[in-house]
Amino acid sequence: MDNQRTTLVVVTGGGSGVGAAVTRQLVALGHQVLITGRRAERLEAMVAELGVLSLVADVSRSDDNARVVAAVEASGLPLVGLVNNAAFGEGGDLSQVSREAFDRVMATNVAGPVELTQGLLPFLRRQGGSIVMIGSVAGDRSPGPMGAYAVSKAAIIQASHLFAVLAGLGEHPVRCNVVNPGWIKTDMAEESMVALARARGITVDEAYQLATTFVPLQRASTADEVADVVTWLLSDQSRMVNGASIAVDGGHRLGDPGLIPFAYDLRPLVP
Repeated sequence: MDNQRTTLVVVTGGGSGVGAAVTRQLVALGHQVLITGRRAERLEAMVAELGVLSLVADVSRSDDNARVVAAVEASGLPLVGLVNNAAFGEGGDLSQVSREAFDRVMATNVAGPVELTQGLLPFLRRQGGSIVMIGSVAGDRSPGPMGAYAVSKAAIIQASHLFAVLAGLGEHPVRCNVVNPGWIKTDMAEESMVALARARGITVDEAYQLATTFVPLQRASTADEVADVVTWLLSDQSRMVNGASIAVDGGHRLGDPGLIPFAYDLRPLVP
């Protein structure tokens, strides 16, 4: 462990995507980071690169969340931040998704983060800190093909608001905010874009362009762009920001579905 790192932040799903980007920024700022995730090889690569702490853990499992809490205590470092980033998406509209699939999504995206936050809140309250939930614009945009995912993200947005009220009480207040990305160029998005590209007979890059046709900035964000906002919310620069829902989506949420019939005129790429 780097002896100069005197504070700890926990990042779930820290081996790739937004979680990895957040971890790199936090290390650059001098924090030690405990990253968790299900894929040991991803975590090991981050440990080799950055000298962070890691724990193979599935946030949907109560026993794994208990192990994360134990690891925080064993580190001996004051916990100043928690990023609930790990998430799982399963396709299917809400009229068709199975109970088993729905439960898997909710366990990873809602029940697990809430449980882990409950377990780590006493550590954060010792000196104050910041919790950041990673939500999604899907939480209030009702995307049909991802019904269970959309429900889970709506729930975690509300959970973030509730924690913002409850955690702010006490001698050392803890802030809680939620970041709601749109499309991000990550492994999760890549799977969707590959499927879209195959269905439409276009390239993956064209699939990204198609998916962001009605996004005002007309592109997906990068993991670093989302991490910039997460890191700011963990910092003292945002010390009066609590209970906020911050969209990092290029204006995705502002898109007008009524423009879709006119897509031929706005973007020749649309079939």
